[in-house]
Amino acid sequence: MNRVLVCGSTFGAVHACAVDRADDLQLAGLFASGSERSKTLARAYGVPLWTGVEHVPRESDAVASVVLRSAALGGHGTELAEKLMDSGWNVLLEQPVRADEIKHLLASATRNKVILHVGNLYLRLPAVAMVTRVAGRMRGRIRSVRISASSQTLLPAAALLRRLVQGGSPRIEHVSTHAGVTTCIGCCSDTGFTLTVHNEQDSVNRDDGLLALLGAEIITDAGVLAMADCSGPALWYPRLEMGRLDAFGLPAGLPGSPHRGLVLSSSPGWSLDDFIRIAWTAAIAEDIRACARASVGSGSDRRELARSIADATWWTLLSREIGLPAQAEREAWRLDAAWFEQVRAIAEPE
Repeated sequence: MNRVLVCGSTFGAVHACAVDRADDLQLAGLFASGSERSKTLARAYGVPLWTGVEHVPRESDAVASVVLRSAALGGHGTELAEKLMDSGWNVLLEQPVRADEIKHLLASATRNKVILHVGNLYLRLPAVAMVTRVAGRMRGRIRSVRISASSQTLLPAAALLRRLVQGGSPRIEHVSTHAGVTTCIGCCSDTGFTLTVHNEQDSVNRDDGLLALLGAEIITDAGVLAMADCSGPALWYPRLEMGRLDAFGLPAGLPGSPHRGLVLSSSPGWSLDDFIRIAWTAAIAEDIRACARASVGSGSDRRELARSIADATWWTLLSREIGLPAQAEREAWRLDAAWFEQVRAIAEPE
């Protein structure tokens, strides 16, 4: 049983839920500022709430899941991660975090002989993980990649894009913004890419009103793999092959050819709350387990951190091109249920 300290009570609440739902993880406590929200969360799980690092007991082989904004976003997550490692905790630091911050923390982890991992739950979601695996088998066959994301999910988008174009550094050729959506066109080696980012934030809650979480479309010489959203599904559309024509001059198809829209990763049709409570928490639990079972100084651990540094580097490069998100007022985008029912009625065949 791996004990976990969750640091933060906003998105940290999702990490706490992930630990609570996992049979092999145990919530050791909550570290937060002492707000009413954090007190309520600690009471709900029946765990202690600590507000100072000096009060957190040392635990060997335990994991501190730091879910606070990093210095890159004006927070104290990076500083807290270093203090916890100095106290002997293995640390899972939630993204986004800059490459230079990871390198600085790596020196602290090495000095204290503890583990440092950077979390990225999106890469562990079933549809995203499947797309990444398939792309890995298509090395040399991928012609172009299209990624959709929001300003809030730009680092996971950069991480996925880097894996799909398979190495190198991105070269940006064109950037344009229309109606709050920024399109970034570029290439990496011989693979072209288009990154489309909803670059607006709600003025009250920056996590509200996102038009996209994370989607991908991989254009290969054999067909197109499309994942409209990280919740799935992921569909395969093979390259058109007419085959022979029948007596009426129509294509008869090729024997054994895959159907269009073949489902490679299905989706139950998630509500957002279930997607977070079930899929996100399962992915977070896997991030925590990976940190818990890592070995200090092992080859796999070094490769894991090297990937995180590369992801952060791409995030920084792409962020500079895309720019800061504009502020959007809630009333400008909120749509009521009646509007959606009208859309559904139009979509129904007559």
